Amino acid sequence: MNLKLLIRPFFLLTATFMIYTGCNRKPIKYIYMPPGATLFTNNVPLPESSVVPLDRINIELRLNTQEIQLATTNILPANSAYALSVREPVLVPLEEIHDLHIRPVYDYNSIYTSMDDISETCTYSYSQSGSDSVSKQEMLQNFNAGGLYGTRSPVFYIHFNEPPRNYHVQQFIVELITDKNSRLADTTVEFILTP
Repeated sequence: MNLKLLIRPFFLLTATFMIYTGCNRKPIKYIYMPPGATLFTNNVPLPESSVVPLDRINIELRLNTQEIQLATTNILPANSAYALSVREPVLVPLEEIHDLHIRPVYDYNSIYTSMDDISETCTYSYSQSGSDSVSKQEMLQNFNAGGLYGTRSPVFYIHFNEPPRNYHVQQFIVELITDKNSRLADTTVEFILTP
């Protein structure tokens, strides 16, 4: 009988610690790494030196992240218990994406020459089809407000609207600029772009 009275407070304290350590997780902080820019046509990655018309090409931009954490807060083994664990940790960026530039390596047309920013002429979407297209500012606002949406490497697609000059070799530099003026860039493969 006395043993039961001694065990009850022990179980009560153990359950309290299990709930506290399982549900009170600290947010995970991350930084952005250089993005991955891949050219796609008809849902297939574009090989180098391919000839592609403007309406069939888009850039898949994958935002790579790196978690910044010195130690985790695993105090009790209850953290991994199914009923008490948090399914999605809070992901907090140390920087926000402030701007995005798309620069052609070679002259794009008579208006945009080499290294001019053509990002304002493009539309952006979260699908390759482009059915959910938005402007650059709207896409950046949505992304910064929503964060990573539970994924560590979010992806969005860039669709070109400005016609290029006739049949010429092209390559793009996609550059992300954060609010702390970090510049992260990737370069696509060379290909031949047609109007």
